[in-house]
Amino acid sequence: MSFSGPTNYRREAAKAIRDKPEVRDSVTAATRTFDAHRVHAWGQIDADRWRDWARDVKTHVLTHLDEYLEQAERQLTSNGARVHWAESADDALTILGEIVREHGVKSVVKAKSMLSEELGVNRHLEGLGVHVRETDLGEYIIQLLDEPPSHIVGPAIHRSVDDCRKLFHERLGTPLDADPDELAAAARDALRAEFLAADLGISGANFLAADS
Repeated sequence: MSFSGPTNYRREAAKAIRDKPEVRDSVTAATRTFDAHRVHAWGQIDADRWRDWARDVKTHVLTHLDEYLEQAERQLTSNGARVHWAESADDALTILGEIVREHGVKSVVKAKSMLSEELGVNRHLEGLGVHVRETDLGEYIIQLLDEPPSHIVGPAIHRSVDDCRKLFHERLGTPLDADPDELAAAARDALRAEFLAADLGISGANFLAADS
């Protein structure tokens, strides 16, 4: 499954909300939850100070990105990792394919990664005959539905609990009245088998500590 985003986001979003009231309801409920959690979290810290600090760090790193990437490569190599450089999406997929073939990979588990969505990693691996399983709960849900993620933090934000109940009932045999905790437990049990059988794990990296 690969998704590069609609060519006109505002138009597509407005259409989805207009044509599918259940999407509007799900997104509204999730947004309110996110907002409440954010307000609570920010109330525990000096949010403005930490935001300014994060902005300054980001600006500094981007200004010296080449130096930090090279430093990160040195540290990763010293820790036993092997670093590959890709100039394009096609290059990245080619490298991934080479790794898969070199190690005889047949099964992959993936952590949530929006970059992998942009690259089309799942579709590429499946084209090589590799079984791919998303392990983030939201990504797992939309993979079972064969849908693209609708949000960078909450991939299944457009789907309701009832949608998930029906999906898990069909795919995992859970009761139609299962509560969210029971659904999560069923997913955890199903994914445990995938983890144990996997030949390769793939994860994104939101942050890299270049000095370690």
